Amino acid sequence: MPKTSKDFIRIFLAQRQFLKGIAYRYAPEKSYLDDILQQVFLEYLKKTKQWDDSFEVMPLLVAMTKNIALRHWREKMKKMPHVLRQIADTIQRKSLENLPSPYEDEIRIMNESITSLPEDHQAMIRMYYFDGVSVQDIAEKMEIKARNVYSILTRIREALKSTIIRKIKEDDQNV
Repeated sequence: MPKTSKDFIRIFLAQRQFLKGIAYRYAPEKSYLDDILQQVFLEYLKKTKQWDDSFEVMPLLVAMTKNIALRHWREKMKKMPHVLRQIADTIQRKSLENLPSPYEDEIRIMNESITSLPEDHQAMIRMYYFDGVSVQDIAEKMEIKARNVYSILTRIREALKSTIIRKIKEDDQNV
C-alpha cells in the first residue's frame, strides 16, 4: 500500500491506461472513462485512512474501478430513453463476454516471467511496481544501498523485457 498521496498518485498515473481498460469493460462508452477514473482517484484519497497497509493497492484499484464504472453506467442508463437503454444494455453485455483482453497474453507472460525470477528480485519488483514502495525504503528493507536497488531494478527490467519479447514471439509462432 502506498505510504503517501504522492506514492499513490505515481502508481495511479502509471496504471491509468490499465484502469481505463477495466472501466471500459463495465461502462463501454469512451466519453465516460475520464469521469470514472477521476471518481476512483477521489474516492481512494477520501478513504485513504481506512485502508490497511498489509495489502496491495492494484487489486483495490481494480475493484474500485469496476464498481464505480458499473455505478456510473447504471446512472447513465436510467436517463436514456427505453430504446437506447436496450441498445446500451446489449453493448455492455457484449463487452462483458469472455472475450480475451487485448493484453491478456502479455499480462500472462509478464506474470510468468516475474515468477521465474529469484525470490528477492520478485519481492523487489512487487514492492516497487505493485506496492509503490520507494527505492530508499526497499534499500532499508533489503539492507542494501539505494544505488544498488536502482542498479538491480534496471537489470531486472532489461531481463524481463528480453524474456517477455522472446516469449511473445514464441507464442506468435505457435499460433
